[in-house]
Amino acid sequence: MADRAAQILAERAAVLAQPRASATAAADAWLLLEFTLGADSYGLETRHVREVQPVRDLTPLPGAPPWLPALTNLRGRMLAVLDLRRLLVDDGQGLSNLNRLIVLEHPTLSLGLLADSVRGVVRVSVAELTPPLPTLTDLRRELLLGITPDHTAVLDFAKLVVHPRLSVREGA
Repeated sequence: MADRAAQILAERAAVLAQPRASATAAADAWLLLEFTLGADSYGLETRHVREVQPVRDLTPLPGAPPWLPALTNLRGRMLAVLDLRRLLVDDGQGLSNLNRLIVLEHPTLSLGLLADSVRGVVRVSVAELTPPLPTLTDLRRELLLGITPDHTAVLDFAKLVVHPRLSVREGA
C-alpha cells in the first residue's frame, strides 16, 4: 500500500513539475511599469513592483552618495530611497511635487525608487527588445535589459539590487 501511495505522489509531482502553457506565453512578454526619469522613459517588470506611492516624509542621509538621498518609513518599514537620475540622467533637477516612489520587492530587501512620473503598465514582447546602444555609459548599459520599440529603457532588476557600484560600504 505504501508503494502505491509513493507511486501516486511521484506521478502527481511529475505532472505539477511540467511548465504550463500560459507560463510559456508569459515568458514571451513582460508587463512593465513605465516611468520617467528626467525626459527619459524607463520600465521595470511589474513582478518586482509592490506599489507606487507619492513621495513624502523623506529623511535625508548626510554623507551618502547622491543616488541614495534618503530613507522613508512606509507603514513601519524603513526603505532606502534610490534616485537613479543621479546615475542614469544626472540632469540636476531636484524633487518636484510630481515625483513618485516605486516600492520594489526582492527576496532579501525592499527599496524605493524615485520617479518623476509613472506612465502606467504596458505589455512588451521580449522578442521586440533591442540591446542597449554601445554609446551608453558603462553603468547605463549594465543596468539595462534592452530598449522597447517605443524607446523605453528596460531596467534589469537583478543587477539593480546587486550592482557593486550601487552598494554602500562604511568608509568607502
